[in-house]
Amino acid sequence: MRQLILEIKKVIARYGDTKVLHDVSLSIYPSEVIGIVGQSGSGKTSLLNCILQLEPNLKIDAGEILYSNQKLLDMNQKEYRQLLKDEIATIFQSSNFSLVPTRKISAQFYETTNGKLSREETRQKAYDLFRKFELKEPERIFNSYPFTLSIGMAQRVAVSLALMNDPKLLLCDEPTSALDVKSAYEMVQQLKRLKEEKGMTMVVITHNVALAAQLCNRIAVMYQGRIVEVQETNTLIKNPMHAYTKELLAALPKTEDLWDD
Repeated sequence: MRQLILEIKKVIARYGDTKVLHDVSLSIYPSEVIGIVGQSGSGKTSLLNCILQLEPNLKIDAGEILYSNQKLLDMNQKEYRQLLKDEIATIFQSSNFSLVPTRKISAQFYETTNGKLSREETRQKAYDLFRKFELKEPERIFNSYPFTLSIGMAQRVAVSLALMNDPKLLLCDEPTSALDVKSAYEMVQQLKRLKEEKGMTMVVITHNVALAAQLCNRIAVMYQGRIVEVQETNTLIKNPMHAYTKELLAALPKTEDLWDD
């Protein structure tokens, strides 16, 4: 039996008196890229917040979340922050969540790799990642402040920062939503390379079914706080089972082109 890297088991969660997740379960295997899709308010971001435990107003009433058989909900804050630093990285939909605008980019990279890489190794690895994301003048960017960069450039810098410690699990929250078409395309291509060259495990949370179809091995569909369907991507695109999945696909211009691209 294949070992799971992340397992979400019967999670029930709420904001105040409003229940946002209803008995949600999902299993993710090493080297798998799984998409979680659904419209705004479907619960996909709430599920991410349950994993990250960064939202104090979100209360988990029942269930378990396991990372490599470790019960995340039983960890103290110090243990969990260390795990997030060492093994689980997140790409947020806005670089504002990852980059402190008033601190130099270089300082934020040095802080991330503190104790793992020397300053020179950090700098060279950051430059290499910048180049992979089609960022020119890596030295200038490294010594800049985030607020001096365009939104697309800052987002790609934030992704580079997330990858600095070679995480085992990458959580992507609407990774292309803040980007223009060209930057979004470059982002998707780099995520594909991470999948193909490094075998990186990724959870991609998005409202964009076309993005999930291009990138993911499997897709989980969320609707009203529940996962209503989980299928291999090819199967889901060509033969959706749930009525809501069919509606999502019907809203796209050419469903049949999603998988054939």
